[in-house]
Amino acid sequence: MAFWSSISAENLIFRTWSGEDVSVVYNCISGDTHLIEELALHLLKLVGVSPLSTETLALGLADFFVQNDQNRIREFIESTLLQLETAGLVFSTSR
Repeated sequence: MAFWSSISAENLIFRTWSGEDVSVVYNCISGDTHLIEELALHLLKLVGVSPLSTETLALGLADFFVQNDQNRIREFIESTLLQLETAGLVFSTSR
């Protein structure tokens, strides 16, 4: 089973604006700035606290979805994590 973590929190700077659905994340290591959606930001912050599996994240994010369809939620989470991984903000480990 894979667990997801973010790069160390002290290397990420978050900027959000009231009423906006997107935020900016600056990666101090790479110097890259990323525009991410609200739910992706929430996901990034969750895996920044402790490594979490996709299943655990799906349970924690179920309230954000209109229908509690665990398969669709899991697919969204996996897709978002892959995008965040490509951006260098998260990584997966096996346990």
